[in-house]
Amino acid sequence: VGHFCEGGTHREQCPPGSTTTGFGSEFAGNLEDCVCDAGFRPLPDPRNRSHWCTQCPPGLFKPAPGTFQCSEPCFPNSISDPGARNSSECYCNERYYETSQRVCTLC
Repeated sequence: VGHFCEGGTHREQCPPGSTTTGFGSEFAGNLEDCVCDAGFRPLPDPRNRSHWCTQCPPGLFKPAPGTFQCSEPCFPNSISDPGARNSSECYCNERYYETSQRVCTLC
């Protein structure tokens, strides 16, 4: 996981922020078998191989690896740091406090 074997002989690591996943992922054959990790999203041009994936922006998270975007939003009146993987990484905005799980209320 996280590596591919170009031509079946030379093991290489997936680019930063990406991994291999799914059945047989330990036998990934090329760079295209790498997908963005949880907390990362594909760049508009995946051919930019030096930085193929980038962190999810603040306020959005991505819980699983894949080629899809970070589309899960934090709960209302909350934000997350870049690269969030789940809602537990969301926290209340300034001047708000958490009254119960995932509910931020104005002070």
